[in-house]
This record gives sequence, C-alpha cells and structure tokens, in this order.
Amino acid sequence: MDYAGTIVSCIGVVFLLVALAGSQTGLLPGDTLASLVINAVGGALASIGAGLDGVWAFVVLNGIWAILSSFNLSRVLAKSSRRSDMQKGQQEVESQRDSKERAPNLVIPAVSADPMHWGGYLNPGVGPWAGAGAGAGAGTVPFFVAMRV
Repeated sequence: MDYAGTIVSCIGVVFLLVALAGSQTGLLPGDTLASLVINAVGGALASIGAGLDGVWAFVVLNGIWAILSSFNLSRVLAKSSRRSDMQKGQQEVESQRDSKERAPNLVIPAVSADPMHWGGYLNPGVGPWAGAGAGAGAGTVPFFVAMRV
C-alpha cells in the first residue's frame, strides 16, 4: 500500500492542530504571522495529502483553508510593510528637524492645595481685574478658566 498521501495529510493536520491549540490557549493568537503561516502550510499539506489519497471533499476543504490563511497572511504582511514604511518616514522627518524648530515646552505652574492661597487663582476684585468683577471680594476665578477668557 502507498501511505504517502496519509503521511502528508497527517503532517498537515498536525500543523493545523498546533495552530488551533495555540489559538485556544492564547499562546499563539490567530492573527499573528506565525499562526497564519502554520495554518497556510498545514492546510496546503492536508489538501495535497487528501489529493494523493483521492479524497476530494478534503482536498476542497483544506484547499480553501490554505487559500484563506494565505490571503490573511498577505494582509498581515502588507500591513506590517506599510507600518515599517511609515516608521521609516517618521524617522526621516524627525532627523530633518532642527532642534530650534521644535516648540518650547509649555509649563503652567501648579495651583496650591491650600484653599486660602491665591497662587494659581485670579481675584477679579484686585489689580487689573478690578473692573471685571462685582467689586472687591467678588470671588476667585480658577487660573485655567481665566486663561481662556
């Protein structure tokens, strides 16, 4: 008897089971490069083995499995290629920038935790804000609100 088809099918099925077990346990997520390669190779081997044995239903089933895995593999490869191109472009842009062109860091002083302390708050009844409020002691306006006015 010729066992070549059975041996090739068994190897392909082992690949498929490794990918399934990895996906189910979380050790090998289904959208990773390794998982998709294992699925594509396993499906192709199982399809070839089924063809050698003349089991046409499994040729179709495993062939479609291999084709879909290959399609998803090509999408992941294209996506990673685009990502690496974008990273290269970003690195080139950053290397071309001159340190003088970068925006200065904006530092806003922190408001005091002491409620009686005026640091960080504006008093509308005092100083240049005297006309804006309802007179002396009109209250305080938080610093971030006053900055928007």
